[in-house]
Amino acid sequence: MSNIFATMSQIDTRKIVEKKNGFTYLSWAHALRLLKQHVPDAMVTKHIFKQADETYLPYMVDAQGYAYVQVTILLGKDEPATTEIMPILNHANRPIQKPNSFEVNASIQRCMAKAISMATGLGLHLYSGEDTPQPSPVSAGSDSSEQKAGREAA
Repeated sequence: MSNIFATMSQIDTRKIVEKKNGFTYLSWAHALRLLKQHVPDAMVTKHIFKQADETYLPYMVDAQGYAYVQVTILLGKDEPATTEIMPILNHANRPIQKPNSFEVNASIQRCMAKAISMATGLGLHLYSGEDTPQPSPVSAGSDSSEQKAGREAA
């Protein structure tokens, strides 16, 4: 386990997680802020895909017409890249066909938050159905202006 994962997986996210439609999540804004604080040189790649009509869009489409986004996180030259693929979801977190630009953007940001989590361990507990991690000496911070920033769903 890298030092990045060992450190970031212990960050207490209880004060910055949010709830929406029965789901607990870490906003993409908090995930990106914490990533850049701990790994300033980390790179985020949001993938673009060639479509059947020869145009390029930030999503791919399967044979049934469902759309997916893909994001890659690179923490450094000595770390493996982490790539996540997620379906584009509607407001009820259901996969959709023919997404609009808002749905595409929201899903890219959710995918980025998940890729950050998978690469660094930050908020990883959220994907196992738990609401909060075990208490730890590392804190995510309590600046109320930062907590209010980025209320858009991750």
